[in-house]
Amino acid sequence: MRLYLGLVLLLLCFSGLSQKSKINLALKGTLNLMEAEEPIQLTVRANKDIINYAKENSYPCRYLTKSYYNIMLPASAVELLAEQDFIEHIDFHLSHPAALMDSSRVIHNIDPVHSGDSLPDSYTGDNVVIGIIDGHIEFRHDDFKDSLDNTRILWYWRQALSPNGQTPPQYGYGRVYDSTDINAGNVGTGGSYIDHGSTVAGAAAGNANANGYHKGIAPEAKIVHIASNFSSPNWKSTVADAIHYTFEIADSLNMPAVINASIGDYLGSHDGLDPTALYIDSLLNAEPGRLMVCAAGNSGAVPNYHLKHQNSGDTSFTWLFHNPSTALGTPGYYTEWWMDSTDAANQSFAVAFHDTANHQMRAISNFHFPVLEDGITLTDTLKNGSNILGIVAWYSEKRDGQYYTQIYLDSPDSSQHKMALISEGIGMADCWSASWLGLNDFDMDTAAAANYAWMDKYVMPDSLTSIVDSWTCSPSVITVANFHGRISYLAYDTTWQSIPGQKGILSASSSKGPSRIGVQKPEITANGDMSMAAGSLGSLNFLANNQPWNLDYGGQHMKNGGTSMASPIVAGLAALLLEKCPKMTPDQFKFLLEQGATSDAFTGATPNFAWGYGKLNGWKSVFQSNFNLGINGDTLFCEGGMVSLDVSPYDSIIWSNGQTGNSIIVDSSQWVVVEAWNEYGCYSKSDSLYITEYPNPPVPTIAMNADSIFTNTGYNYEWYLDGVSILNSDSSAITPVQNGVYSVVISNEHCSNSSDTLLISWVGLNEDFKISVDVYPNPTSGILQIQGGDVNKIHSWEVLSLGGRLLLYGTDTVSTISLEDLSKGIYFINIRMQDGQVTSRKIVLEKN
Repeated sequence: MRLYLGLVLLLLCFSGLSQKSKINLALKGTLNLMEAEEPIQLTVRANKDIINYAKENSYPCRYLTKSYYNIMLPASAVELLAEQDFIEHIDFHLSHPAALMDSSRVIHNIDPVHSGDSLPDSYTGDNVVIGIIDGHIEFRHDDFKDSLDNTRILWYWRQALSPNGQTPPQYGYGRVYDSTDINAGNVGTGGSYIDHGSTVAGAAAGNANANGYHKGIAPEAKIVHIASNFSSPNWKSTVADAIHYTFEIADSLNMPAVINASIGDYLGSHDGLDPTALYIDSLLNAEPGRLMVCAAGNSGAVPNYHLKHQNSGDTSFTWLFHNPSTALGTPGYYTEWWMDSTDAANQSFAVAFHDTANHQMRAISNFHFPVLEDGITLTDTLKNGSNILGIVAWYSEKRDGQYYTQIYLDSPDSSQHKMALISEGIGMADCWSASWLGLNDFDMDTAAAANYAWMDKYVMPDSLTSIVDSWTCSPSVITVANFHGRISYLAYDTTWQSIPGQKGILSASSSKGPSRIGVQKPEITANGDMSMAAGSLGSLNFLANNQPWNLDYGGQHMKNGGTSMASPIVAGLAALLLEKCPKMTPDQFKFLLEQGATSDAFTGATPNFAWGYGKLNGWKSVFQSNFNLGINGDTLFCEGGMVSLDVSPYDSIIWSNGQTGNSIIVDSSQWVVVEAWNEYGCYSKSDSLYITEYPNPPVPTIAMNADSIFTNTGYNYEWYLDGVSILNSDSSAITPVQNGVYSVVISNEHCSNSSDTLLISWVGLNEDFKISVDVYPNPTSGILQIQGGDVNKIHSWEVLSLGGRLLLYGTDTVSTISLEDLSKGIYFINIRMQDGQVTSRKIVLEKN
């Protein structure tokens, strides 16, 4: 199997080369290394005519984003594709993909999430899909099986296998195996990076079924595993396919999903603006409930390999050393400049050869302008007198809001040269280069050249912006750094083993941000170094017999470390959050990580480009997704009444009586609980609230007794005159002090009731002139008798309703009044005397 490092250019014939081309230098070299019918996956900018072209030629083709398509075709067909009018640009860049195999897993306050401490429920990743894009997985390991010995891996896509009947048709390569195939063992064993893929998957979702040790962060999550083909040209597209594949499976199961990618490419634009990153971004934001976590990379301890020229009308330069054994297969130089369109419009670039011994310039190329040379391959011949030192190929191209410039010089006449990268004008440009990438090292020891005339223009490479490329730099993806969380362990041979370093400190290898355009990276740091997780059965057996110090005491888990193992810790936490909040978005996930992150003396002030917002605190981040569901309204009411209860508006609300909506009416004693889900699907449940209906006191009656009005009903009293409370009227009887309509309200501890009214009109008359008449019986069944010494002095009488409406009237002296035509109820009778005085009585009419 051929391993593409992405730096796969062959020697080109440069003499007189100057032409407009849609095939850049990197793609030309890659195609020259490939067999004619070997498939290559390309990302192209084109119009929709590419769809028909692909159908006619039976090439798998899919729309990505912003006019970009993904197409797979034989290597021999690429040049013909490039000639088509509908093709605007073929995006192809050098890649150095790697499994980031140096991180560890340490639980970050995850147990309280599993047990549900101060949370609405316990969370273990149930009904959530974790997609692992990595090396192969040891599906036979018990940590990936349930208690019935059935696999927890739903689907396993081995992307490097040749196509057959199990090849997913929408992608056209590899083979897919479902859980039935896996349980039967019909998927083959082994494969590249199997220990890396297994430890990463175990850190995220292992269930400790093997021996009870090293349970992953989301032990009940559903696993979809994609074994990446690291030898694939245009490898990034296969990662995008894996993400699309995982989300489609999750959608079919109606489950949210998180992707973990502990793999990466150290070359590229490092800005998240390449077509693959933009396509992945569109997938993540197409629907809620889709998250992605990736490793920042492990290049923090290597010599600085990021270079930024920032000019303000002046000139900058930096030397590259000759590489006698590049990834191109020949000695020489290769580099790329990346810049935004505004920077490209005001800058130009050149290269020069300097003598290693005396640092003097031997030759310099023409200055090249990316904006003016878009899509054109040009060459410069570097000469010193009549001696040809080398031929430099230039290729510049616009990619949406970016420009990049490729510079390639193959097999110069001498290795005793340093090649200067020169920029001038106004703006910024970035470059990544190192021999461990198969490119060229920067000269960082320039003391011997201190007297060189240009040294005031020399720019040193720096240690920032060293995270891996593409999706890792996207603001929608969480990028994870690594720190030492554990420095000792009990090994398989019962010896205590330790690793160098200080607990709590950032791993020296952890890559740093920001992205090329200044996006905060990493966002969070997890304990990765010196982790234990599931490995391949072959490796576990080998370690037990040969290197027991590298195996955990239980014999089922092996050591791994770096950001690769820090990333699945955060991905596992994402699964727990998705179980709690299945509609979570990337922005909300990032916010919760930031809110939960902790800082200490090691992290310093956060956020920063080494630690992000600090160290992961799983429980605190999950707790931040809680929301208080308080019920508003009275908790008691009186008999015959009701209360209105409400909560703040949420996406979905259900009350304990089955009603929905943010408010309900309660008209009986009962316990009330409300459950709600917010816009992210996060769940909350209120405390139980008891609503009490209290009984009313009986309706009071009032009557006259000589000069007083009284009621014979107990409880507390408050008398009213014409509807206004009478001060200090808290006894069972009062003496009227003015005429009007009187009533009484009685109350118990919680409720009250009102009497009927009684009209008083005799207040203020002298004692000698009080009327000596009365009516009886009262209550009456229909006939009233008038009696008293002043009966013969009556002038007239009238019977009124409680509302004051006249019902009966008489003008003669009478001793008997019939109420038989009236309905049962309460009435007033006014008796007017010949001298104008009036007496009033309340009459209760009762009928048989």
